[in-house]
Amino acid sequence: MKTDDQSGILEYQMALADDGSYLRNTVFVDMTNELVERFTEEMIRLSDETGVLKHFVDVTKVRSTQSATDMYMLTYKGLSTSMPFNTFKVAILKHPDDKSHDFIETLLINNGVNGKIFKNADEALAWLSINQRNF
Repeated sequence: MKTDDQSGILEYQMALADDGSYLRNTVFVDMTNELVERFTEEMIRLSDETGVLKHFVDVTKVRSTQSATDMYMLTYKGLSTSMPFNTFKVAILKHPDDKSHDFIETLLINNGVNGKIFKNADEALAWLSINQRNF
């Protein structure tokens, strides 16, 4: 679990799935560039620690407050050059009516990440489980 040091609000929670095949990441506050940076660093740390490269990211209860430009600049100037995201498989679960996260799928793919956005948890988990081993 990670809380914002200033407010004490729980920002996100990350844990290994019961079967150990993926890391389950749930976000509780709206996405900003600062949160994405901390969240991504924690994803990488947990993947290094566990050896698990598959991530289920639940953003169903939050929106992205980032503009497309914000997302692009963060990915282009920061995450894509300094972090080993191209080894990850990332299933992002969003609320069916929320379009604020849609651009991230394009950015992930353009940066070599095997990532996809879903509106249904079962479909996301089924996609994530293809190639059970951490390819």
